[in-house]
Amino acid sequence: MAAVRALNARFKKGPVRVPVRDESGRTRTVVLGAEDLQQALLAHTQEGERWPAFILALYHGHYDEWARETLADRQADDTILIGPLVDSSLGVSAEREHLLRTDPAVAMLGTWNFEANIASAPDWPTRDMGDELRKPVPSDIPVIFVHGDWDTSTPIDNSLGLLPYFRNGHLIQVHRGGHDGAFYQLRTEPAAKQAVYEFLKTGSREGLPTEVVLPVPRFAAPDFPPPRTAR
Repeated sequence: MAAVRALNARFKKGPVRVPVRDESGRTRTVVLGAEDLQQALLAHTQEGERWPAFILALYHGHYDEWARETLADRQADDTILIGPLVDSSLGVSAEREHLLRTDPAVAMLGTWNFEANIASAPDWPTRDMGDELRKPVPSDIPVIFVHGDWDTSTPIDNSLGLLPYFRNGHLIQVHRGGHDGAFYQLRTEPAAKQAVYEFLKTGSREGLPTEVVLPVPRFAAPDFPPPRTAR
């Protein structure tokens, strides 16, 4: 995290320019700025095994791989309209928007991930669905949430915030779990999986854990030699 904070401070001072070869063999200069860094920090957290090596590479000025990924992402591509059409109609409540904008993570990750959806909502033809749909509704339906606390697409805070509205709800928090299916999250816990099957068949919550811990991943090492330490 010290390296992440140092990178944020570095890129706030200005962008870097990285020459890379594209698929045709031509040398291109990729300009990488503070918001590119924020996007990279969020995107690469989905690959827990690679994240530390990626951060260390940037910290030590090895930008080539990141620049090539960014160049590929910036190429013209077909736009899938279902995303903005749905997001603009579902929208966000004023309370939720306030939470998004004041979240401590904004200092690291910025607001780019939701800013465009909010700003462009009036430009799409889909009808705004209103706050009645957006706000939680109490429910007595029995439900199990299986959620990984390394999920950067749908943070664990979402389940923790919704759970009080499900009076017969149960949360299995998976430490080191990512954005995966429920039974893949429980892949190391056959007893927990069986308890979920019993819940689905009978409604019984007997044997359901509240927490599952996945093994520590095998972190990839950086592909460059350790920098020399000055004496």
